Amino acid sequence: MTFLWIIACALCMACSTDPKPTQDPGQMQKVHYLLRYEFKGKNIAQLQVTSVLPKSIPGYQNILTREYSLTPNLARNAFGDSVGIFYFFSPSDSVAIEIQGEAELFPDTNQANPQDSAFAYFRSILSLVPQKIQYQLQTTDLPLDSALKKGVGDCTEFAAYAARLCSQKGYPTRRVSGIHLRQGVIATHSWAECQHPNGSWIHLDPTWASETSKDLGHAMIRNLQRPSWYLTLVPSEPATQAKRWVSFQYAGDSISMKTIARIIPLP
Repeated sequence: MTFLWIIACALCMACSTDPKPTQDPGQMQKVHYLLRYEFKGKNIAQLQVTSVLPKSIPGYQNILTREYSLTPNLARNAFGDSVGIFYFFSPSDSVAIEIQGEAELFPDTNQANPQDSAFAYFRSILSLVPQKIQYQLQTTDLPLDSALKKGVGDCTEFAAYAARLCSQKGYPTRRVSGIHLRQGVIATHSWAECQHPNGSWIHLDPTWASETSKDLGHAMIRNLQRPSWYLTLVPSEPATQAKRWVSFQYAGDSISMKTIARIIPLP
């Protein structure tokens, strides 16, 4: 019998709603979102799943509804995130959890002048990061210093290094994890945001902007544009550390987890 703590990246029916920030509805994109976690194994005696829950973020998104296939046994706040904890005590070979609902995504409002020095530094990060870290999908988080030493990492380590480079220059920084929709491609993803002196938060995605990630099938871009659905948005110093949004503990034999994440634009 084994008892393990696993941190996994999600390829990251009771109904509730969050308070809605004020925004012109004509400027928003309404979407349906889905997170589904599937666990399979033999002799699963106990299972505890901890997942970040969708929440409204002023200036970014309004969560209109949130539904669960199984109601969380416990909900709490942790590091600014809303977290749900699900317990399973009956032996089973498979378990599934779904979190879904509707949300409104705000339009991108970048106001930075692409000719100024701050924005030039942000853009330079997009080429600095892949010079130090080669894209290689990781099954678990690498501490940033380990990723830099090994020279490999995925979007989590790319975003962590971009956040560190911004912080070292004194720019407020935050790490973001969520689901991104671009040109019909849906992907769970991590990226960084740095605050321009004019107050705008600039979306930096060194993963999709790097030559080293062409195998992902994404076009090269210079900064991430919405629609994106945010799961975690962590400010200041914790932003330089790796952060996933789902984890699980279990007792029993080996177990596997499959994750499904979608955002679907609605009329």
